[in-house]
Amino acid sequence: HKRVVILTILDDHSRFIISCHAYNNATVANVMESFINAGQIHDFPQSTLTDNGRAFTTSADRTNPARNGFEQLLIDLGIKQKNGKPYHPQTQGKVERFHYTLKLALSNKTPAHNLDELNAQLKEIIGYYNYKRPHRALNRTTPAEAYTALPKAHPAEIKPDRDYRLRTDKVGTNGKTTLRWGGKLRRLYIGRRWGGEPITMVCVDNHVDIKITATGAQIAAYTLTEEKIYYNKKDNKLSPQRGN
Repeated sequence: HKRVVILTILDDHSRFIISCHAYNNATVANVMESFINAGQIHDFPQSTLTDNGRAFTTSADRTNPARNGFEQLLIDLGIKQKNGKPYHPQTQGKVERFHYTLKLALSNKTPAHNLDELNAQLKEIIGYYNYKRPHRALNRTTPAEAYTALPKAHPAEIKPDRDYRLRTDKVGTNGKTTLRWGGKLRRLYIGRRWGGEPITMVCVDNHVDIKITATGAQIAAYTLTEEKIYYNKKDNKLSPQRGN
């Protein structure tokens, strides 16, 4: 047996499970990967509500008042972040109730041998829960029916007429990363000092801000053009000494 964490994103109104994925640990990088992937598929929300785990917020840690990468990402997107009261799990009652249902469903399956098997089981369970299982709290409709019945509130900063994309990656040992834009793979030089560092790329139209995933500190900024493929140190519009 091995302990894992399951990160779940649930729509508060409809109880629709937007994302449910198993990881080895609840890190900032894993939280952001789940959140970004979910947002790319279902659009990003106007606000979030989480507990006070360190992967979600540093506000409960008075010894570390700085933001983490997830908090910074929400600010960048114009998403209002709400946190439950410490030691008050009822605030996240709906997701806790879903996790109880999820545990029951998993107990009826053969124990998974690895994360891939577990995530395949989660995908099957979520498909049934969202699209086939009538919910008593939703007048016997499915979460998917309730989720699609009303228009969604969107973040303040994401404008419908802008090309807005997010991507997570790691800087290569050569100090470079890649980004597909305009149908071509662009090669961006970040710096060898950042080799192996998990990063988040916030792309708005042809402008790319590159930030450290764990802290949200900005380390590079590029303006992409149609003809240019390789971007070197001189193209980085953010001084290496600057932070965010």
